[in-house]
This record gives sequence, structure tokens and C-alpha cells, in this order.
Amino acid sequence: MSDYPEICFDDKGTVRVLPPEQLEQAQDLERECQEFVQKMRQFKSLTGDILSDLTALTDNVEIQKLKAIGQRNRAEHETEEFSSGAKDASGATTMRLFEKKRALLQNGIRDKREMLHRIEAELESLKRVEAFQREQIETLEGG
Repeated sequence: MSDYPEICFDDKGTVRVLPPEQLEQAQDLERECQEFVQKMRQFKSLTGDILSDLTALTDNVEIQKLKAIGQRNRAEHETEEFSSGAKDASGATTMRLFEKKRALLQNGIRDKREMLHRIEAELESLKRVEAFQREQIETLEGG
């Protein structure tokens, strides 16, 4: 074999440096590379969407935690006010009203905790998906 490339002519009379078989393989490889790059762009877009969803979910969890803390503080404050057992204008003790309100708040807290557990489970699931996808990206990038 010589150090110079082999000069060929294709069916249309165009001068080619590669033999027809190698040219076809090179073109196939180019198509495959373009498809791969397109798939990687789609993958990157999807992971970006997942990350933005995770961020929104995390923000929502934080907001719900702050609301729960505020409700707990309000309930503790009302407990201090009602502990005296004072009577309101109708003569009913505020303790009965307090117990009703307390039951309502406890139901609300239980509902919020259930929602928090669902959101945290979803967050953990999305984190696992993100980790898997990051691993796939690293593998595909050759890292």
C-alpha cells in the first residue's frame, strides 16, 4: 500500500478519495452519529424538564413545611389562650370551642402529613430517576 490515498470515480464521475465501500460506511456512520446527537439532545431536554420539576416540587414541600409550622404555632398560641377556661358571650366555655377547633386542625395536620409523605416519596423517586439519567449521560459521554 502506498502513502497516497486511492483516487476513485463514483457513478456520476465525481472524484473520490475513498473507495465506494468505505465511502458508504463513512456516510452510514455520519447518519448514525447525527441520530445519536439528536437522541442526546432529547435526553438532555428531558433531564432538564425533570430537574425543573424536582425544583418546583422541592419548593412546594418547603412551602408546605412552613405552613405546617405556622399552623402549629397558631394552635399552641390558642391553647395558651383557651387554657384559662373563660366563657364567651353565649355562656359556652371556650374549651368546647377549642376542642372542636383542635380536632379540625388535627385532621388538617394529618392530611398535610399524608400529602407531605406522598410528595417526599415522589421526590425520592424523581431523584433516583435523575441519578440514573445522569449516570447514563456520563456513560454515553465516555466519562
